Amino acid sequence: MAKHKVAELEGALLDAAVALARCTEGPNIRHHFSTHRVIGGACRAHEDAPAWSPSTDWAIGGPILDREGISTAKLQGGDEQGNVMLQWCAFMPTDSPWYIDETVVSADGRGPTPLIAAMRAYVASKFGEEVELPC
Repeated sequence: MAKHKVAELEGALLDAAVALARCTEGPNIRHHFSTHRVIGGACRAHEDAPAWSPSTDWAIGGPILDREGISTAKLQGGDEQGNVMLQWCAFMPTDSPWYIDETVVSADGRGPTPLIAAMRAYVASKFGEEVELPC
């Protein structure tokens, strides 16, 4: 088992963390990890594994957003050099700010796409800032 920061999860690792977060309700967690293997330190799906990617497929991730009441919004901010940076943020129902400000959104609920931000927020709501994964 390896610890991973939720705010940095993406790809197969983020999908694995989502599977772990919902292991009692949807796809069997053992099946998910049996279809993955560690290659070069990263979790990769076997070529013959069925695709299950809630962080990229709205048909899979969308129902999670609906069921959990996750909201997403585009957040515009700037870096120290004054460059405009766009990213997505996600809120769980307990977050529900009246306005969107980058100081309100935790790093765990941010990402380059609405699905990545939402799946990070979902995983963080179950495990906190870090999650242990077998790959």
